[in-house]
Amino acid sequence: MKFRVRAASLVVWGALSALSSGLALADAPATAKVVSGAGSSVGGLFTAGPEGAELALPSGAHLRLSAGGAVRVFGQPQRLDLDRSGKTPTWSVSLTRGRLDLDVPAKPKNALLISTERGSVFVLNGRASVLAEASDLFVVNESGSVRSYIDNRWTTIEVNHLSHIDAEHPMGADETLLPSPALASSRRMWFAAGEAPELEGFGWQAVVGARGYQLELREGERVLATRTTDATHLTGALGRFEPGDYQLVVRAIDAHGFVGHWSEPRALRVIGIDLPKGAYVENGGIFLTGGQKVRFSHTDGLEMTYVGAGRYLPASEQVGLYRNERTVVSFRFPNSQENVIARLEPRDVYAQVFAGPKKAVWPRDRIELSVRLRTRAGGPVPAFLNVVPNVSLGVEHLNVEWRREGDELHAVVPPAIGSGPWVIRVEVADQYGIPLGRDFVEVLGQPSQPRERAQTPKQSDTRVSVTSPLTD
Repeated sequence: MKFRVRAASLVVWGALSALSSGLALADAPATAKVVSGAGSSVGGLFTAGPEGAELALPSGAHLRLSAGGAVRVFGQPQRLDLDRSGKTPTWSVSLTRGRLDLDVPAKPKNALLISTERGSVFVLNGRASVLAEASDLFVVNESGSVRSYIDNRWTTIEVNHLSHIDAEHPMGADETLLPSPALASSRRMWFAAGEAPELEGFGWQAVVGARGYQLELREGERVLATRTTDATHLTGALGRFEPGDYQLVVRAIDAHGFVGHWSEPRALRVIGIDLPKGAYVENGGIFLTGGQKVRFSHTDGLEMTYVGAGRYLPASEQVGLYRNERTVVSFRFPNSQENVIARLEPRDVYAQVFAGPKKAVWPRDRIELSVRLRTRAGGPVPAFLNVVPNVSLGVEHLNVEWRREGDELHAVVPPAIGSGPWVIRVEVADQYGIPLGRDFVEVLGQPSQPRERAQTPKQSDTRVSVTSPLTD
């Protein structure tokens, strides 16, 4: 977009005369809403607090004012003839000191006029920065249409360029912004088994003239994390992040605080898992029962192999245990040497179940039942697992009363009437119906006891369910 050259001086002088002739001033919070940070207004001069302030104009433009910076924001836009497309509503800001970072949307059509002691700057759209120091004026065009107006002359600031106006260069010295750093080889993949992983270990090449660097982690258009450092590597982690596709970029910062070009984004990947019912993660391993499969997320475009197979193929979303044994799979970006592994293990939780004594005779003996959860590896039982015992006499379900003793459940089966024999079975599953263990006992009747039709104790059809987990 080009400014209309004819009568340009009249346009700017008209705007500046309006500024100096007492156009209605308003405190920044009234004209430009403070959306972050804080500041104070005295006589129409808004001064940002120690953390700076971000102001939003009714036009949708945003002004980020540095700590201690001072501006006057004028209460109504002027309609100025800035190009051949007609009058443009133009908001006027007088920058007394400090730095303004500007973001002017292309729609609706509005412009910003920033006046300083050294000259004026027009921003029709895009991102720009204006820094007013004692004897220097810096204007940066990060993207969009930006021009300076000094001594009745227009100067276009090209995209990704900086204009430095001082006594030696009254019309401005054109400089390019710092080049983008090259990200060094670093980790690109993580596997989220349980807790979200920390993303760390990033570095980049130094840029001549840089006093620092800014690192950003993005997910699409969203910025998730930002770090600034004067080193060429990041100390510590960016944070913990859930499974997803991310991009990492870095740019250099010069001595005046102006940023250079962003680096090419580097794709980062955090692979996730969706567990079937009853599966769980413990110490980085994924524990499954035979026939179950875990679904991996965010594997699009990746390759996968079974460790030991030696050949990578397009990644599969679902993987199960091979021969119900430990199965290790490896993921990587195509042609990359970096990989992450996922370890699948047979689920090792089981129930120690006892029903006895084994040579029982009714009504002489009490039939006692006990249940305790264990892991074959000797580790703790996952706290989310509950036991659901089912007791039957012959083919009929028995409703028995379970009591807890430490980390075990105990119950007693009252004797049946008759000559027997009877079979008592105890089958234990978890809350998902996955079998954990079983036991049975065969009970004889006393020979001297009259032969009567066997009867079972009164019982309901309600299935026994113990909802408290048994843990070591």
